[in-house]
Amino acid sequence: MGRMYLYVHYGSALVISNEANISIASSAVLYGLSVYTVFPVSKNNAGELVAFRLRDHYERLCNSAKILAIDTFPNDLTYTAFEEYVRKLVKKIKLRKMYTFEPQYM
Repeated sequence: MGRMYLYVHYGSALVISNEANISIASSAVLYGLSVYTVFPVSKNNAGELVAFRLRDHYERLCNSAKILAIDTFPNDLTYTAFEEYVRKLVKKIKLRKMYTFEPQYM
């Protein structure tokens, strides 16, 4: 089975996906307690890479985390940090065309 994602946001860093390990006793594994969003990144008319409605996606992540009582989410990953994470990931994978991101928080 191939890797679905080359890089993931783990802790506070962008790491190669097979280096990110969580305990099988974690709530994310045992109970499926995690939140995620999916958004496209594409080039605009000026040739710049832009994420579609990134702030809206971030706010939905925060709301989903709140529903699951993951109260630390907005402090652990502020919008500014989320935006920077997306920027770093786009640069790291050398994105040249439209791509769909699926960030997940556990």
